[in-house]
Amino acid sequence: MFNDGTPYRVIGVSLYSFDSLGIATNLGVISGTSDVSMASNGINIVIIDPTGNGYFYTPSTTTLSQITD
Repeated sequence: MFNDGTPYRVIGVSLYSFDSLGIATNLGVISGTSDVSMASNGINIVIIDPTGNGYFYTPSTTTLSQITD
């Protein structure tokens, strides 16, 4: 859950957010289909898959990007 109460989940290969009615919004593609780790600083969400690929999601701009550094 994000600091505003919005839940985020990776389901299959996609990142989703859910509104208060439980309606899912697809936010983008994440590689792989295994469990991921997610962490937030209240502004951004970092997602790491088991192979070490990382993604950065910014809810205020709805931007999902792969970490390349």
